Amino acid sequence: MLEKNGRVSTVLISFADVCEKINQIKYNRIARQTGVYSIMQVFSLGMGFLINVFLAKEMGVDQFGIYSFAVAVMSFVGIFFEFGFFSTAAKILADNQNPVEERHWLGIFFLFFLVINVGMVSFVFLLSFGIDYLFTDKIGSLLTSVCIFSYVYTLPSFMELVLKGNNRIYALSGFNFLQRVFSLFILAGLWFWGDLEPFYIFYMMGISYLIAFLSIYFSMKPKFTSVSSYVRRYISYNAEYGWQLYWGRIADVGAYNLDKILIPYFIDARTVGLYTLAYSFAAPILTIPNALVASTFRAFAEKAFIPQNIMRNNVCMIIFSCLSVGLVGYVVLVCYLPQGYEQSFYYLLILILAFAVQGGYGLYNAWLAVRGHVILLRNFSWRIATVDVFANFFLIMWMGGYGGCIAALMEKSYYYYLVRGAYRKLCDVSEMYSEEGIR
Repeated sequence: MLEKNGRVSTVLISFADVCEKINQIKYNRIARQTGVYSIMQVFSLGMGFLINVFLAKEMGVDQFGIYSFAVAVMSFVGIFFEFGFFSTAAKILADNQNPVEERHWLGIFFLFFLVINVGMVSFVFLLSFGIDYLFTDKIGSLLTSVCIFSYVYTLPSFMELVLKGNNRIYALSGFNFLQRVFSLFILAGLWFWGDLEPFYIFYMMGISYLIAFLSIYFSMKPKFTSVSSYVRRYISYNAEYGWQLYWGRIADVGAYNLDKILIPYFIDARTVGLYTLAYSFAAPILTIPNALVASTFRAFAEKAFIPQNIMRNNVCMIIFSCLSVGLVGYVVLVCYLPQGYEQSFYYLLILILAFAVQGGYGLYNAWLAVRGHVILLRNFSWRIATVDVFANFFLIMWMGGYGGCIAALMEKSYYYYLVRGAYRKLCDVSEMYSEEGIR
């Protein structure tokens, strides 16, 4: 009887612990935001993954390759058209505590976004007349027709940084949700009328992003008064903060995305399509890490360290995500899609490791950025860029798409080593262990 009671008592205690954990999550803002954002990220990435699989199946390897090549070019150009202003916007909003001033800043950020993207549209339009002289796969006429939608490749970064800065994680989730829903409706219409061509797919993306952006951004009621005063402050702040990150980002992300330009140069657009498809499968691994970064970005400004429980949970979810992505990738790429796509699965196996490492360093990177260590991050980015350029150039030339995957794994592993080492030197270790000990 005592044994039974003892067992019952143990069960009751365990159940009470579970209830307590649920209540902690229910009333913990970071946990709620992370949960909601993660769900929306899973939905958004899931829909993006399904759309890519659907397009790959319906368009065929060659047409999907042309589409992926055009996306790669516009994405690569988009890296340069930011100039640090988006990162500065996140920092300004994270430091700001005045709701009225926040609306003024939102108005200024919108105006700068418009100006930057007018420049990008113009550049892509001019590029379209010369790109066919460099590559065997001709996409010049396609770029000329769709350059007006170049904002698709700067808008997600802009919205993520702005809404992460003012901690409007639910609005960021809503933006991702709306964009995918509108994309699905337009895609269904294109499929019904038999117009699944690269030209119309770009129109689908442009319209869906525009509707979602206007709906979410203007719900925050940006103000467009005192423009000149805020413009001067914005430019001044960007010179101190964002400009440093920009050059680091140019070196890091620009070199990192070089693979999608070098593959069609050394191989062909078909391989770009297979490579891009593998990337779309690996991307969900970053869902939880990105959600944690978004939810804790503003809080890190006041934190001397990253709580250990957050990092442990992050690692557990990365492992689970890697196993899930590998299983789904095998079923779809090897068993479901027609012959010719199985090579994407072998790319995916390498990219799973690369994205797992990237998920591991996201929290360290966010902590260093919001704490103002921008010159340090810039210097790290220059180192990574050097590794990326040489690794991508030689490995892709020798090994094709596999070389691009291996280069990604090398770059991410080295960056993890750098930012983790910097965090361990700069965080307040004594405070971290004292707080963990109290818990």
